[in-house]
Amino acid sequence: MERQVEVYTNPECPNCSAVKEQLLSHGIPFIEKDITSARSVRQEMVDRTGSMSVPTMIIGEKIIIGYDQPLIEAALHREREVD
Repeated sequence: MERQVEVYTNPECPNCSAVKEQLLSHGIPFIEKDITSARSVRQEMVDRTGSMSVPTMIIGEKIIIGYDQPLIEAALHREREVD
């Protein structure tokens, strides 16, 4: 069973779109959390990750801040190996 992937985004963020496209291209299901939808979502991101930047991803236990394609690929690969 794959671990949950969560992505904190902003609709105006091109890197957020790139992260979502990367996940979709691999068929990876994810939960998108738009930080502009409510202050509580933004605060949740800060509380959980210490980040105020988007995109911020949580893949299993791994937190990735920003769009770092190789780092995301590596984290997704590690999660698949654990399952």
